[in-house]
Amino acid sequence: MIDSTNSREKILEAAERLFFERGYDGVGVSEIAMAAGITKPTLYYFFQCKEKLLQTIVEERNAILISNLSSAAKYTPCLDQYGADVYPVLCRVVGTYFSYAQKYQTFYPFLLAQSFAPPTAKATTIVLPYLEKQYQIITNLFIDISRAHGRADGQENVSALSFISVINAVVAFWYHGQGSLDDSAIHTLVHRYMHGIFA
Repeated sequence: MIDSTNSREKILEAAERLFFERGYDGVGVSEIAMAAGITKPTLYYFFQCKEKLLQTIVEERNAILISNLSSAAKYTPCLDQYGADVYPVLCRVVGTYFSYAQKYQTFYPFLLAQSFAPPTAKATTIVLPYLEKQYQIITNLFIDISRAHGRADGQENVSALSFISVINAVVAFWYHGQGSLDDSAIHTLVHRYMHGIFA
């Protein structure tokens, strides 16, 4: 009899690690089954194909990030107090990304790598809609900030993309042993970013 919970999680963990190490196209179903310590029929019992397996990983892991970002990106204007206005919400967003990157150290870099992959690649077509959800949350945050500050100029999407790019650059350096993702790094990133956008 199949241990549903244990086997399913083993498959997801093995596939996530292998996709991170060798890329989606570089890994076969047999290798995933072997790494998970299960048979191919057991893998197919839970996931009909490799594509469905990746879709499940992306959906489940990304749902956590989207939920956390949605909570962190709630902006309450406080225009007469710099430290209580834009600054704290941007710190929360950066902290959310940093915490997620530290917890999901194989999935998050895999997710980022798809941003630079050919747009027609199978893994990219699965991942991109989820990246777009992130961007939309941050874009909406910058729209709210712009409206409160009377600076709405249609550039909120650019601001969101540049903000996320800076965050991911710091995360990438951290993955390679450079820098940190602690509170000091959060405040430094936000301080420098804000002095750029409000200069």
